[in-house]
Amino acid sequence: MHILYADAGLRGLEGHLASSGIALPAAFRRFGHRVTVLGHCDLVPALQETTGAVPFFRAFTWGCWSDDPLAGWLIDFPQVVNQTVADLHLAWTEFGPFDLIYVNTARPAQFAAAALWLKEAFPGRVGAPAVAVQLGADSGLRRSGPPHAPTFELRDPTTVLHRFATHWVGKEWIGRLVLLAVNQIVADEYSFLVDRPVKAMTRPEGLPMVRLRERRESLTIGLLGQQRIDKGYEFLPDLILRVLGSHAIVRFIVQHSDPTGGAQADRPSMERVTARLCELAAHDPRVEIILKPMVGDAWFELIDRCDIVALPYDPPRYASSYSAIFGEALASGAVIVAPSGTTISKELDDAGGAGTTFDQWTAAAVAVAVGAAIDRFDDLRMRAYQGGTAWRKLHGPDAYAAAVIEAAGLTTGVTTPVVSGAARSTKSRPLPATLLRSPRLHNGSSIKLAHEAGRPRKSERWSWLMGKIAVSIGRDQFSFILDMTIETSARQWDYAVTADAHIEELRKMPARSQLVVEMLIEVSAGAIGVAWLSKDNKLLAIERTVRASRGPQQVFALAPCEQAHCLMIRNVAPEDHKSVFTVRKFKVTAIFPRQ
Repeated sequence: MHILYADAGLRGLEGHLASSGIALPAAFRRFGHRVTVLGHCDLVPALQETTGAVPFFRAFTWGCWSDDPLAGWLIDFPQVVNQTVADLHLAWTEFGPFDLIYVNTARPAQFAAAALWLKEAFPGRVGAPAVAVQLGADSGLRRSGPPHAPTFELRDPTTVLHRFATHWVGKEWIGRLVLLAVNQIVADEYSFLVDRPVKAMTRPEGLPMVRLRERRESLTIGLLGQQRIDKGYEFLPDLILRVLGSHAIVRFIVQHSDPTGGAQADRPSMERVTARLCELAAHDPRVEIILKPMVGDAWFELIDRCDIVALPYDPPRYASSYSAIFGEALASGAVIVAPSGTTISKELDDAGGAGTTFDQWTAAAVAVAVGAAIDRFDDLRMRAYQGGTAWRKLHGPDAYAAAVIEAAGLTTGVTTPVVSGAARSTKSRPLPATLLRSPRLHNGSSIKLAHEAGRPRKSERWSWLMGKIAVSIGRDQFSFILDMTIETSARQWDYAVTADAHIEELRKMPARSQLVVEMLIEVSAGAIGVAWLSKDNKLLAIERTVRASRGPQQVFALAPCEQAHCLMIRNVAPEDHKSVFTVRKFKVTAIFPRQ
C-alpha cells in the first residue's frame, strides 16, 4: 500500500510536528507500506535528511499572509485552500497514486482542501483513495456543562471556518473524509464544529525508554519544548526562584525549541523572558538552559534526564487541547505537573495519578504543585512508572498508525506486493498546448504591451486586434497570451479571457477522465478567478481565486473531460476595481481513472 503523509506545517525542528514527521511515517513503514512524506516548501534540510520528506506545500499551516488585524484569517482562507488543493493535485500526479492520504494536524484550510480535492479529482468516487484528516490543533471552543451533555461556545472566532467548510464543500464530501482526534474530548468538540462524526484515537507520540526514577538527593525538573506565553513561559523565572527558595537541592532544565521567537505572536515578551532565564542560569548552577530544538534520540535523552516534567500551561487554554510532551514524558516514567480541569489532568488521572495539578495560572500556584511533586516523589515515581508502562501498551506511533489504517477501512499488513506508482493503473498524460485554442478577450479587457524605446503601450488597439486577427495570423493557441500583461474591466465577475478546449481530442479520452490545466500566474493588482466552463457557460468546479501577490502563483483548474468546453479567467476583485495579471506558464494534463 502507498501512503501519503501530508503536513503543510512540517517545516522546522521546533514543536511536535517534527517529532510526528519522524515517528509516524516510520511506523507506517514498519507495517510494510511505502510512504511518501510531503512537508512545507521551506522544510529545513535536517528534517529532509531525517524523515526523507520532500519540501512541497506552499501554504504553511500556521501562516498568516494578510496584514489585516481584524479579518486577516478570513481573507487568507480561500487562497490557502486554493493553493493546497492545487498542491494535492500536483502530489497525486507527481508522486501518486496513493491508497491512503493522511493529513497531519489540519486546520480549517487543510481540512477544506482535502475534501475539495476529493470532490474535484474523483467526482464519481471511482479510484479515490482513503483520506484521513487529523484535527489536532486547538479547537477554539469553550466547553461547559456535564461530560455526558457538554455545550460549546466560540473562544476563537477563526475556528468557525470548520463549520463554513462543511457547508461550502458539501456534507457529502466532508463525510468522505475519515476525521480523527487524539482523545474523546477533542473529538466531541470537533464533531460539534464540523457537524460530522470524529473518531477518538490513540495517542501518536513517540515512546522514550521507560524507567523507574530513583529517589536521589537532587531531583531534576524539566520545563521543555516549544515555549509560549500560554504555556507559562512569562513566569518561568519567578517559578524557578520560588521552587529553589523552598527546595534548595533541586535542578531545573529549561529547553526552548524556538529561541529566536520567530514562531511567536509576542516575540518581544519571549525575548525578555529568555534573557532573564539566561541571566539566572549564568549565576546559578542549579539552572540549565538549552536554546535549541531537540528531536529524535536527543529529545528522548533530554526527557530521560528529568525526574519531574512540569507543564505550567494556561488551564482554560488547555481545557480541550492536548500536550504531546505529556504523552512522551509519561511514557518515559516521569512524574508530571499539569493544569487541572484539562485534557492533560484527565489523562494524568487515568494513568493512576502520576503527578500533581494546579488550579490557578500563577507562578505561586505552579510552584506549590511542583513542590508537592518533590515532597511526594517516593509515591509518585512508582505511579508514574506504572502509568507509563500501561500507557505504552495503548499508545505510540505503531498503535496510532494501525488505528489510522483501520479507521480508513484498509488493511494494516501488506496483502499485495508494493509496486511503484508508475506501475499502477492510474495514469496521467501531458496533453499538447494546442488543446486550448482561440483565446479571446472580453468586456473591454486589454493586453498591455511593455514599453519599447519611445513607444507607448497600445492597450486599446490590442484589445480590438486580439479578437479580430488571432486566428487569421495563426495565433489561435492559448500560448499566444503567455507573458502578456492583461488588464480586466472594472466590473466584478466580468470575463477577461476565454479559450476553447479541443473537443475532438477530449472525446478520445477514457470515460471519467479528468482535465487539469496548471498555470503559473502573476497577479499585480486585484484578483482573478480561473475555472472550466461547460457548453452552457456553467462552472464545472469551484473557481480558483488568485489574489495580487509578489511573484507568480501556481493554480490548477480541473473538470471532467466529457464536460469541459472552455477555460475562463475573470475579474473577481471588488466592484469598480480592475485586475492585472500575466500568465507565465501553462500545461494541460489528462488524469485517467484507476481501473
